[in-house]
Amino acid sequence: YNASLGEGLLAIEAAKMNDGEHSAREIADYIISIRKRVNEYVTVHSLDALRRSGRVKGPAAFFGNLMGVKPIIISDVDGEQAAFKKVKGRQTSFREIVSLLKDSIENPENQTVFLAHADCSAEEVEVLRKLIRDEINCREVYVGYIGPIIGASIGPDAVGIFALGKQVTFKAGA
Repeated sequence: YNASLGEGLLAIEAAKMNDGEHSAREIADYIISIRKRVNEYVTVHSLDALRRSGRVKGPAAFFGNLMGVKPIIISDVDGEQAAFKKVKGRQTSFREIVSLLKDSIENPENQTVFLAHADCSAEEVEVLRKLIRDEINCREVYVGYIGPIIGASIGPDAVGIFALGKQVTFKAGA
């Protein structure tokens, strides 16, 4: 149901429960119960990798790149990675994913927001990290990388942010 650091977030939650007081079954049941509460918002720099992976048709990718369209991708209620909405411009996409997470995160002061990127510049990562800190009163922002499998599908300079929040209800194609 989750990708990249969304899975990492669940692994950390499981590790926190591995204190000798919880059985493996209790930990697994808890992780299964919260996996649809991992809120994931991802945006890409270019539609080219999405075109190559078959997620976007060639003409749509060409004109979308020309117009500066940036999809906001989420993990839907069934764990399907799907375009949730589209915005124009890189900085607008950053502001949008932070705004969406701000609206969905629960108890941010007790949480780490996970920021994953696919080889973005240090300056761009810092801009997004600062935007998260300015907009969401979270305990910490952890920065990591998008792995090569997911990175090959969404392309260089993609970014995603992850945290626990409201249960995901969006259904792709509905």
